[in-house]
Amino acid sequence: MSLQNLHTIVANGTSPIGNYSIPAVMAAPNCVNFDFGFYDAGIPALYSCDNDSNYEYFRLPFNSRAASGNYPSVNVFPQNSEGVTFAVNASRQANMRVCPRSGGHSYNGYSSCNQGMLIDLRQLNSAYLVEPYFKTSKRERNDNHDNQNSENHLQVKVESGFLLGALYNFLVPLGHTLPMGSCPTVGVGGHASGGGFGMIARKYGLLSDRLVETKIVLANGDLKTISKNKNSDLFFAVRGGGGGNFGIVTEFTFDVVPKPKNNCVVSQSWDVVKYGKIVLSAYLALISQELDDDYIVRVAIVNDNIELGGQIIGHSATNCSTVQQQINEYFEHIPDAQVPWNSTVTSLTYEETLPYQMGLPTNTTLDEFSERPDVSTTEFGYYSSTVLQGMTEAFVNSVIDKYIENMATNTNGAVRFIQFDPLGGKMTDLQVKATAFPYRRKEQHLVQIFSEYTSGDFDSVETGYVESVKASMGDFSVGNYVNYIDAQDYISTYYGRNFKKLQN
Repeated sequence: MSLQNLHTIVANGTSPIGNYSIPAVMAAPNCVNFDFGFYDAGIPALYSCDNDSNYEYFRLPFNSRAASGNYPSVNVFPQNSEGVTFAVNASRQANMRVCPRSGGHSYNGYSSCNQGMLIDLRQLNSAYLVEPYFKTSKRERNDNHDNQNSENHLQVKVESGFLLGALYNFLVPLGHTLPMGSCPTVGVGGHASGGGFGMIARKYGLLSDRLVETKIVLANGDLKTISKNKNSDLFFAVRGGGGGNFGIVTEFTFDVVPKPKNNCVVSQSWDVVKYGKIVLSAYLALISQELDDDYIVRVAIVNDNIELGGQIIGHSATNCSTVQQQINEYFEHIPDAQVPWNSTVTSLTYEETLPYQMGLPTNTTLDEFSERPDVSTTEFGYYSSTVLQGMTEAFVNSVIDKYIENMATNTNGAVRFIQFDPLGGKMTDLQVKATAFPYRRKEQHLVQIFSEYTSGDFDSVETGYVESVKASMGDFSVGNYVNYIDAQDYISTYYGRNFKKLQN
């Protein structure tokens, strides 16, 4: 029996969320002008004119800030690639804008649209492992993808509506994983199309670096299978060009990697006012060294604290002490840690590491972060990002001073956050022009700046905080990451030197 038959999962999109569900049997819409033929084709759809509570729920993006003003004329729920093709052709005939949605996590709501057609991919939710090489020669294998040293010669085919948490839940019990992000409710479709940076990217590259093949529906309704050897320009674009920008990807094929057995997990926290500059400087000094690709270390400022976190992949409890000694050189001189330094490097299994890096208790099971969230309860958020390079003492002073200056304005209980993630490692194995994702140098850092809050009443204060902190980094910014898409028009900075190729 082949692996394709052994390991099949269908999950995650078809069950109801709370009181909301996609009707299994559709009625014809009351507003005939907006039918588009979905009823006759058996494709579920919800219409703005029907005053249906299900419509109101499913139009909502993850970020409540982006819900206002986004009322699509129809929400469509295709069940396969052919259904997506039908929807795209229907939108063309109606001269209607299309917005595809995989998980709905676009920071500023670009997977939503007003008076357009929202193509919700949640029912494209199958994944299965395949053994790809049994009919190809070694030369054919090497010509077809960039991951010529695939560790276990297995691939996963996964549809765009799968969520990251569900994909972890599928792969990890089978002994595999992928270098994906740490938010379990993000959709595979947008995440992979924008590059797919995650906690083990320094070890295994971006998620899109492990992409072998995709199925994509183009704006003219054509369904194509693309790879390095088939429609190579389009394949270049979907590896970092951003979700929905070049078509609607319906299925991905990735080379999987072996699940790490154990990790050393690093965690520490200090008061940002007292020690913010010292800790950020120490982190930059540590990352400037020739660290092994197994080292994934980040710094985050969260409200009153500055936190060191990360993991060292594949290290057991017996050598965590060596890891601790290496990191101590940069951080042990910093006093007043909230947790004693000698207790902050611990060994966890990979199954424990996943919830840890998601901000969940380490005893959280894989099943628990596999479901879609109830978007009716999500908060408001204002997000921005930048890619930094060449940070100096002047940079550290500018950023920490600006952050502390803004602390006095946080009177509404907002969660304010700045996270620094080093690039480099395995990401440098591909040339900048190999994919649309342009930021691969070891001295570059990916930075998120955001605030999450409970009401739109606080919007001006929180956007002011985010924009002022980002402005304090301006002299060291070399671009932006499309998956942390900004409300501003930074389109050329998402793609660096690859921008002109993507325009052609």
